[in-house]
Amino acid sequence: MAQKSKKKKHFWRFVPLSFSAAVFIAIVAGGYVVYTSVRDMPVFSQAAMQSGTETLIYDKDGNLITQLGTKYSVPVSLNKIPEQVKDAFLSIEDPHYYEHHGFSLRGIARAAWNDLDTGSLVEGGSTITQQLVKMSFLSPEKTIKRKIQEVIHTTYS
Repeated sequence: MAQKSKKKKHFWRFVPLSFSAAVFIAIVAGGYVVYTSVRDMPVFSQAAMQSGTETLIYDKDGNLITQLGTKYSVPVSLNKIPEQVKDAFLSIEDPHYYEHHGFSLRGIARAAWNDLDTGSLVEGGSTITQQLVKMSFLSPEKTIKRKIQEVIHTTYS
């Protein structure tokens, strides 16, 4: 009986050690992901932010058929856009635009939960600001690295 009690005590000493080791490994791995994301991050450029993005349409063989977008767009100053248009855009794209500082942890957490729930990357949780950063500086790939770069650019640019 004493042997069984000794094994039980030994097991409970191992649990906090295992938990601590797992937390340490998670912190080191997370730090490495953030480090590589920052190391490989493209340089901020005001000119790139203003350039806009074109839509490229390709055929089934990968040949460019046409470009749509900035070629035919006319820049308009923000004060010339009616408030109803601004409100409609924000209500659809980013209803909490005035409540966050360029990124929404709540939106990212919601998207991560939905991605885990479906087992695929179906949602990004990006704010309008993050979408602008993605289109101007980053690739459209759905990765944790790109998401970290979006958050850093929206926070410090």
